[in-house]
Amino acid sequence: MRHLGAFGQAGRLVGLASWRIMSTTRGRVLYVDDLVTDPGMRRMGAGRALLAWLERAGVAAGCQTIELDSAVTRSDAHRFYARVGLSISAFHFSGTLGTYAKR
Repeated sequence: MRHLGAFGQAGRLVGLASWRIMSTTRGRVLYVDDLVTDPGMRRMGAGRALLAWLERAGVAAGCQTIELDSAVTRSDAHRFYARVGLSISAFHFSGTLGTYAKR
């Protein structure tokens, strides 16, 4: 996993992305594990700058797509992702292990 930071005034960290390149059945993917910005610095361009850098890195690495998961409760993040051109392409399902055999 790799990490990318966005820094503001006086070198203060205002955003961070954790990412990796994966080979999947969908081709090479730049997967963003985490994308966070300082709540007090949102709408200042850090998230957009991080995604722009990640896009360039993905293209340079031969990736076809950029992907990330976002919790269903993160409506502010979803609006941001839509504004920058990402779309909802899948649902992510999860469950606690050891409960399925009982159903």
